[in-house]
Amino acid sequence: MFQIKYARLIIALVAVLTLGAAWRASFVGFNYDFEAFFPASDPETHFFLEFRKQFGPDNDFVLVGIQNREGVYNSEFLLKVRALSDSLKTIKWVERINAPTNVSTFIRDPLMGSALEIPYLHPEKPELLPSDSARISKAPELMGSLFSKDGKSVALVIDHTPYIGDTACQPLSAEIEAITASFGFDEYHIAGRCIGQSYYVDIIKGELAMFLIIAFFLILLVLFAIFRTFWGVTVPVLMVVVAVLWTVALMEVTGKEMDVLANIIPTIIVVVGLSVAIHFMTKFLDVLKQGKNHQESVKSALKQVGLANVFTTATTMTGFASLATSGIIPIDDFGLYAAAGVGFSLLLSLTFLPALLILVHPSASKVKSPQWFGPLTKIYDWLSLHPKYIFSFFLVLLVAGIAGTLQVRENTYLMEDLAQNSKLAKDFRFFAQEFNGTRPFELALEVKDTSLSVFDATVLESIQHVEHAVDSIYGIPMLFSPLSLVRGANRAWSGDDPEAYVLPESKARLSRIQRDLQRFKQDSRFRKLISEDQKEARIRGMLPDLGSSKAWELRQSFEQWLSEAKLPAKVHFSLTGTAELIDKNNRNLALNIAQGLAIAFLLIMGIIMYLFRSIKMVLISLIPNLLPLILLAGIMGWTGISLKISTAILFTIAFGIAVDDTIHFLTRLRFEQKAGYSTQDALRQAFLHTGKPILITTGILCAGFSILGVSSFMATKMIGLLTSVVLIFAVLADLVLLPALFKVLKIK
Repeated sequence: MFQIKYARLIIALVAVLTLGAAWRASFVGFNYDFEAFFPASDPETHFFLEFRKQFGPDNDFVLVGIQNREGVYNSEFLLKVRALSDSLKTIKWVERINAPTNVSTFIRDPLMGSALEIPYLHPEKPELLPSDSARISKAPELMGSLFSKDGKSVALVIDHTPYIGDTACQPLSAEIEAITASFGFDEYHIAGRCIGQSYYVDIIKGELAMFLIIAFFLILLVLFAIFRTFWGVTVPVLMVVVAVLWTVALMEVTGKEMDVLANIIPTIIVVVGLSVAIHFMTKFLDVLKQGKNHQESVKSALKQVGLANVFTTATTMTGFASLATSGIIPIDDFGLYAAAGVGFSLLLSLTFLPALLILVHPSASKVKSPQWFGPLTKIYDWLSLHPKYIFSFFLVLLVAGIAGTLQVRENTYLMEDLAQNSKLAKDFRFFAQEFNGTRPFELALEVKDTSLSVFDATVLESIQHVEHAVDSIYGIPMLFSPLSLVRGANRAWSGDDPEAYVLPESKARLSRIQRDLQRFKQDSRFRKLISEDQKEARIRGMLPDLGSSKAWELRQSFEQWLSEAKLPAKVHFSLTGTAELIDKNNRNLALNIAQGLAIAFLLIMGIIMYLFRSIKMVLISLIPNLLPLILLAGIMGWTGISLKISTAILFTIAFGIAVDDTIHFLTRLRFEQKAGYSTQDALRQAFLHTGKPILITTGILCAGFSILGVSSFMATKMIGLLTSVVLIFAVLADLVLLPALFKVLKIK
């Protein structure tokens, strides 16, 4: 099959494709799009996107928090804040800045109706600052948004160009950081979508290189320890390099950019591809040692290991591909591209790898790997004497795993991917502690009565009831809405009396305010709250990142209140916004992943059924692969690790990879049975001959996935560390539990 001329043709073709792939891979982009985690094809997503078209995005702002330990009502400090605000306005993408030094209140002449604008702060007049402080403390729209309650911090809210991506977010973030740092404040903090996105992309770029460098160093170390020859190291390395380049090129050609999940695909391909190569290389060199020539050795390896590699790789691909049912674009993409990369590894192991081995003629005589047969014989003999104890031990583990599984809870935080000691995590915590927070709260208002507008008394009273409920349930004392505009106008007509920041009882006063507000309907700030026909409105605020579990509890309480409140039938309120959609994804995550896992189970059961033509073997093969998944869930439950994107996808990844060892073991068992061995003797032979490659490849996979544990992203860290734990359980189940099952259940 693999004659020299065909081997040369294959290598030439692979070389040409790889050169093209390397060129395209060099153009791959980097991105972290929070909105990619919205639930796809969901009515709530569609509603929010339409709502956003009307009122603009809810997260296109940057918060700059500045602390002055002696207190913010200091003339020198406030003048620096004003200078900072003026400097930030010069940045290209900045559209508007709401700063403590530029906010004003209005006083209306009750007779003439003329408006007098009065700044809240007078930095250039220190003698007025005590009275300014008193007025600000009674302005609910300022406390918690621009001024901290302890009086030691202020915040600037920077509205930037909507919907900008990484090409603008990164320079915008850099300029805000540089300008703010140049003023030498006691302490400053910066947060916002663009800031987070820019920060994430920088980490993604750095970690991609770091992961690959560590992974390839690991490859060289492992291959040298196993094969001790130049070609024994070089040939597998070349194969995985080509597979990585092809996968990254595929991503670039199809428009996929590197994000938090896609960033680990090259590392996964390296470790999975290496395990495929080692299975083939080990068998090839074993046959070569027996005196066969290179072509015969390649043919024998393809016959004995190639088919097993096809099926094991198919199961791994199935595990990854099943993630495409999640309904979350980054997870869907991760599953599909990882499956493609593993598929490339298989294709290369059946073509490129054999072709290289034929042409380079590696010598088996120099291979001096450690002897495994003697130790494995002793281990198997001991295991075969204690099958009931082994069975009982794993039964106890199963019970403990199930008990832990029952304690698993769904929960995630918007910025939980960040290491808790990172600057950005500290910045977001600062705004949660000193101000209202960074999580947008969005409530959509729709007036379905054609005779009413959002400024009618009936609607305003409804908004007031809802805002009281929001304060009671969510703890958000101040919301920006049509009602807040009316309250502010009423205060202006009352000589800036803080007690007048209420909905006016006088119909005449309300009518006057309604006429006043019509003058501002073309103002951009007005349009961000109220639609042009004044039939729809946005009610918005900020709150700390509570976690999806707590947010869901609060949402249920609020929606129950809405259903029980006696609001006008034609005034409709509904929760929406970026945070709500991401939370909804997490609530649906368990079901989506379960569907994907079910698909993976069915496909893998089909593969095993094809191999063995026995339902009993299918069931037996699933037991050692279900157990690690239950133990994974148990560990999560007992240690308090919540179900989230980073942990949910582990189940399909781990199952797809872990089942490979089972198939290698059972394939060898079937081979030995056909050779005339009894089931018990065939078990012994399968253990002795597959124990070495299973232990080696599991060690490589664990080490490879453990590399991800050094990531700054919690999602990546969890995938790396917990997958390694599952694989350890899986190898114990395959080499210890599986033979015990055959003995205890007396399977023939």
